[in-house]
Amino acid sequence: MFAMDHEDDMFVSGHTFLRQGLKIMGEERERLREWEAEHAEQAAEMEEEREESHNISLLEGKVKREELKEELFTYLNNVD
Repeated sequence: MFAMDHEDDMFVSGHTFLRQGLKIMGEERERLREWEAEHAEQAAEMEEEREESHNISLLEGKVKREELKEELFTYLNNVD
């Protein structure tokens, strides 16, 4: 920027084109920050849902194990 300002004794930074370009770049940086924040939030939500699903599956497995254990003991008690 400094070199551009002093090239041929012209103050390029005062030109509309450069100001508009800097404005656009700033807006793009802001949109990128917003997108990254949104993406991070969605990733966290997905991870939480995955964890909940995993916990539900574990509980279902425990219930099924208890049912099978009861059936086994019932069978063993009736075999005698």
